[in-house]
Amino acid sequence: MKKLLAIACISIMVMSIFSCSKSDESTITATPSKEDMLLYKRWQKTAQNIRPAKLINGKEVTDLFAEENTCSTDNLFLFYVDKTFDCVEGFSRCNPNDPDLTAIGTWEIAEDETRFNMFSAIGLKSTYKILEFSESKIVLESYQLEDGVFYATITTYESK
Repeated sequence: MKKLLAIACISIMVMSIFSCSKSDESTITATPSKEDMLLYKRWQKTAQNIRPAKLINGKEVTDLFAEENTCSTDNLFLFYVDKTFDCVEGFSRCNPNDPDLTAIGTWEIAEDETRFNMFSAIGLKSTYKILEFSESKIVLESYQLEDGVFYATITTYESK
C-alpha cells in the first residue's frame, strides 16, 4: 500500500512540474516582420520635412508637405507580396482626367532592415533610411545633393 501511495505522489509531482497551461502558450507572440507590416495596407503620406530649409518660390521652406496640393498628398501606396507597388489617386484629383494609377514599380527592404528601396517602372531608384517602422506608421529619410547643398528629407506615411 505504501508503495502504491509513493508511486501516486511521484506521478502527481512529475505531472505538476511538466504540465503547462494554455495561458502560458498564449503569451508567446511573434513580432511581425517589416515586410508583413507593409503588405496589403493603404499608405498615405502625412508629413514631409526637409533640412536645411530649401528655397521654393522665393521662400525658405522646411515643411514640404504643407507646400503640396491635397490632390497629391491624398494618393495612396499599396505594397504587395510579389515585391511590386502601386500608387493610386486618392479622393481628390489634380486633373479630373488623371489615371487612377499614378506610379508602379518594385520595392525591397534591405537585408539588414535599415534601408527601403523603391524602383519605379520608368527606371528611377529611391533609397530611404528607415527611421521608424510599425504596423501603422513608417518614417523614412532620404538624401539628395542639389546645387551644392546636401538635403535630408524625412517623410512619414500612415496606414489608412
